[in-house]
Amino acid sequence: MRKFIILLFIFIQGLAFSATKNLSDIKTLKFDVVEKTNIKSKKREISYKIDFQLPNKIRKEVIAPELNKGEIYLYDYTANKKIVYLPLFNEVKETQIVDDENRIIKAINKIIEEEKKNKDFSKNYNAKKPQSLNIDEQVSIDILSYIEVEGYVFPEVVDIKDGGTKVGNVKISNLQINPILDSKTFTDTPKK
Repeated sequence: MRKFIILLFIFIQGLAFSATKNLSDIKTLKFDVVEKTNIKSKKREISYKIDFQLPNKIRKEVIAPELNKGEIYLYDYTANKKIVYLPLFNEVKETQIVDDENRIIKAINKIIEEEKKNKDFSKNYNAKKPQSLNIDEQVSIDILSYIEVEGYVFPEVVDIKDGGTKVGNVKISNLQINPILDSKTFTDTPKK
């Protein structure tokens, strides 16, 4: 009986440690975001849907506020290119990505890198403990809570700090791991 209990304990421990999958196995993501920013006493809330092909392609479609609804942003970080569709003006523009826009991909890729290489970060991350992470010299994030989908642990609520000052908060919902995304998702914009 004692051997059975020991084997059962080892089996349960093995399941607990194997239940969490590595973020580096993720190829695509879909999720909704509510982003609240507070810069120079100006508060702003924006909601959008994200399609993400790791490590470098993002499609962002704004769903609120009403003034920005329908705006589409296509980011290709490999080519440092951004395409923006503004329905209010029925306009499509192509520009280079500015550093501030690079933060979301930097943050996600930094979390994946740290989860893979930093044992302390990975241990706390998989235990879903709040923790901080420097994205670059200026920007850091505080991961406040996590969600688990299909055995993958992902940040749910994150505070964003610039130079140590909180400038925003991001909440992720409706997370889908490795959905099939058509390659046109990252290239097609409405025509003028």
